[in-house]
Amino acid sequence: MKFLEPTEIAPRAISYNGSILIEEYLNDWCPIEHRELTAKIIEKIAETLKKLHSLELSEGIIKICKDKYTMDLKYHPFQIFKTIEKVLKSKNVYCNYEKLGEYFITVNERLSRSNYTLSLIHGDLSPNNIMLKGNEIKIVDWSDCRLDIFTADISQLFYLFKFSEGQERLFKDFYGYGLGDLDNSLLLNHKILLVLYDLASDFSLPSGREDKESRLTSLLRQI
Repeated sequence: MKFLEPTEIAPRAISYNGSILIEEYLNDWCPIEHRELTAKIIEKIAETLKKLHSLELSEGIIKICKDKYTMDLKYHPFQIFKTIEKVLKSKNVYCNYEKLGEYFITVNERLSRSNYTLSLIHGDLSPNNIMLKGNEIKIVDWSDCRLDIFTADISQLFYLFKFSEGQERLFKDFYGYGLGDLDNSLLLNHKILLVLYDLASDFSLPSGREDKESRLTSLLRQI
C-alpha cells in the first residue's frame, strides 16, 4: 500500500507478506466515536474517501486489487447476491429471494447501460478503522482494500456508523457524486447486501437475527 503514502490518508506501510499487512502505529490518534460525527468530521471523512476513490490506478495495482467479482473490471451485484443466498438458505434464513433476485438483476441491467469505472475502496470502514486527531482523518487496516464500485465504501460507512438520514445527506453534499441517478440505487443495493451478509455470518441470538431481518424488510420496501 506504499502508493497511498503521498495521499496522507493512510498510515505508512511497514511490511506486507501477501497475507499480513503491518502498518505504522498512529500515536495520539483515536478511533472516531459516533458522538464525534460533527459536520466538520463528516466533511473530512467525505474528502478522504473522495480522494481515495479518485486515485488513478496503474495496471499493476488494478491487477493486484481485482477479485473474483471484478475480474472484468465490472461490478456484478447479482453474482454477489447469489453467493450470499446459498449461505442464507443453508442456514434456513427466510427472505423474499425471488424479489431480491429480480432487484439485483435490474441493478445489473442499469449498470450495463452506464458509463462507470471501478475505484480503489477500503472495504472495512468500521468505527475502529477511521482514526481522528484534531480535525485530521486517517484510515487504517487496509487488508480488505480492493477494486470495487465507490458506493460500496459509502454504504458501509453509513451502515456501520449508523448514520442518520441527516448525516447521510450531509455526507453526500460534501462528497459529490459521479454516477448520476444511479447513486441512490447503488447505495440501496449495498445496504441490502450488507444486511444479507450480516445475516449469512450471524451467530447472534434469535433476537439479533430478528433485528436484521426487520431491517431487511424495511429496505425491501424501498425497491
